[in-house]
Amino acid sequence: MNKYSSNLVIALLVGNLLVSCGTTDSSTTSVPKSDAEMITAGENHWEYSISEDKMSSSQTKVAYLISSNLLEFGFPYEGGSYGQLSIRRKDGQVDIYLKISKGQFMTNITEGVPVRLRFDDQKAITCTGSMPDDYSSDFMFLSPTKTILKKLKKSKKLYLEAGYYQSGNQILEFDVSGLKWD
Repeated sequence: MNKYSSNLVIALLVGNLLVSCGTTDSSTTSVPKSDAEMITAGENHWEYSISEDKMSSSQTKVAYLISSNLLEFGFPYEGGSYGQLSIRRKDGQVDIYLKISKGQFMTNITEGVPVRLRFDDQKAITCTGSMPDDYSSDFMFLSPTKTILKKLKKSKKLYLEAGYYQSGNQILEFDVSGLKWD
């Protein structure tokens, strides 16, 4: 790994630690405060962080993974966009969310949008992608959480198809093998 890649990995780890404790409210639908620095696509292994909220002493646990492929969007998001799939346990609630490095998801303010997931060679399932409370368009929560988490634990590969602003549906690929989550 070259010096540039090492610096990006360090930035991501520090950013995720800050993200995990960046807010003190108990809402599970708030967007992490500094998730912008994600490592280069291809670093496809699970990373883990545990942080403590200084106001409540509650712990937040996060597992996250970068997509193994890049999506191509037009101006102003050209140059390749990768995804970060994250699992977060905060205040007893487990959330699964997806963030893209550049671009915007096609989401709906009042209701969720269909997101297709295919685990290994199984038939694709349709889940729901929902906007966070701050309406960030580069971030979406995925549900049903229990179903997705159960499949993530047993699978090696995930193909995730979502709609993107002015770019239609595209597929992110993740190597999800080796997830350690209780």
